[in-house]
Amino acid sequence: MAELALRHALWPLGLRYRLNYKGLPGTPDLVFSRQRVVVFVDGDFWHGRDWEQWKDRLQAGMSAAYWLAKITYNRERNRRNDALLAGLGWKVVRLWETDVLGTLRGLRTGSWD
Repeated sequence: MAELALRHALWPLGLRYRLNYKGLPGTPDLVFSRQRVVVFVDGDFWHGRDWEQWKDRLQAGMSAAYWLAKITYNRERNRRNDALLAGLGWKVVRLWETDVLGTLRGLRTGSWD
């Protein structure tokens, strides 16, 4: 949802991009080829935003080992892909889902939280 909202905000501004380009590490959500910029919109839960807080909560819940391993792997994979992309000369932009949605909401209403 956040990725779609970002796309809908960028298109009217004349910013053109490719979607989910599989030819680059990590399959970036948006690719600005001429500028050599890739954008990932990371889901807060799946990519471990506020990871220290989530880790504590997940350790106390059901399937703790699975979720801790899954999100830890996602975070490590993101770092690996960022390094690969940078090595290929790409600028990597990572945005958190709630930041994208909050900013776009603020643009629509003229107020920011």
